[in-house]
Amino acid sequence: MNILFIVQDISFIEPIGMLLISSLAKSKGYQTHLGILSREDIFEKIRKIKPEIIAYSATTGEHKYYVSVNEKIKSNFKKIMTVMGGPHVTFCSESISNKNYTFDAFFIGEGDIAFPEFLDVFTEKGDISRIKNVITRSSRNCELYDLVSDLDSLPFPDRDLLYINTEMGDSPIKSFLTSRGCPYHCTYCFNKPFNSMYRGKGEILRRHSVDHRFSRSYNRHLRTRF
Repeated sequence: MNILFIVQDISFIEPIGMLLISSLAKSKGYQTHLGILSREDIFEKIRKIKPEIIAYSATTGEHKYYVSVNEKIKSNFKKIMTVMGGPHVTFCSESISNKNYTFDAFFIGEGDIAFPEFLDVFTEKGDISRIKNVITRSSRNCELYDLVSDLDSLPFPDRDLLYINTEMGDSPIKSFLTSRGCPYHCTYCFNKPFNSMYRGKGEILRRHSVDHRFSRSYNRHLRTRF
């Protein structure tokens, strides 16, 4: 099965969530691809790749690009499952009922457990609305999986998705995150309501081990195309 991740543009900041989801999908035997709205004909790419699933991740403001293009995609490719995750849908999940939002499902919160389960259920033509962290038009299941406490148990983000397909492989700037979560309560940041959502579902602040940070696989990305 082919999965197409669509982004508006590429900057020096890696979309780490998308790259991890891609790695999780690959670990289950699925093929992942990248589409960039600002620099290619996304409809031509869809016809070439023939994805069964198209996935987006968006902050508020950025989401407008994906709302617009997804409406056109669903008009031309009705059988493709389209989903969105990220901060925007996590805190504006009710927008799935908006007539301009043609997505089939939203992923709220962290998708490390939910997305792989979604792939299995989708492949088996099951009911995705029963999956935690997943909201559909017919079911608003706001129950969340516990946070993954051991970050080392997750695969390395699929940086090849970016480094091979874009100029980021040649960029002297590489960004790596070695922890998740924020203990502070800044009123302008999404972390405060995010932490409230996950209260009682595990430690918010989590870190990779030192051994993980300096493993051979981790450092391979530092040497990519240099």
